[in-house]
Amino acid sequence: MNNNEKLIIGGLLGLGIAGLAYLGYQWLKEQEEEDQQEAEAQQPTASKPEKNLTRSKTTSAKAVTKKSDVPSSVAPTRKKGNTESDYINVAQQPVVEKRPPLIFTDDKFPLKLGSKGKNVERLKIWLQRNYGTFGIINDEFNYELEKIVKQRLKKSEVSEIDFKAFRMGKPLHKQPIIR
Repeated sequence: MNNNEKLIIGGLLGLGIAGLAYLGYQWLKEQEEEDQQEAEAQQPTASKPEKNLTRSKTTSAKAVTKKSDVPSSVAPTRKKGNTESDYINVAQQPVVEKRPPLIFTDDKFPLKLGSKGKNVERLKIWLQRNYGTFGIINDEFNYELEKIVKQRLKKSEVSEIDFKAFRMGKPLHKQPIIR
């Protein structure tokens, strides 16, 4: 058996295994949907009064909520009826942090959260060139840029000394590449 025949046989075996895996995935997906539909059909509608327990800022961390009210990324997809296991701790839910709107100022040094101008745009270009794409290149020092500066430069703001040391204000062909 020569190398070409081995490659052809290996390729066909790989395609066959991939096809079987896909068919198995589709079958399992259909089974889960059928189980979920059966569970919903068997669920009694008036066996227990529905409790509307949600988390608010005034409730404690021990508040509970119905699993059906929780996003599918947190709660399991199968429903069992109104039992004690249908209630979960709200502390398991992801908490979304709201940030205040930014008031942008000029780009005087140090460049920090809220700075806006040509130097901020040059900082973003420098970060993209040295650390990869992270979003839109514009002239605003926003929360996303602050997070990246903290990760990459280990600082919350960029001083004029750092800006000049890394030659961020220079043309791209004169900037050093550090990775």
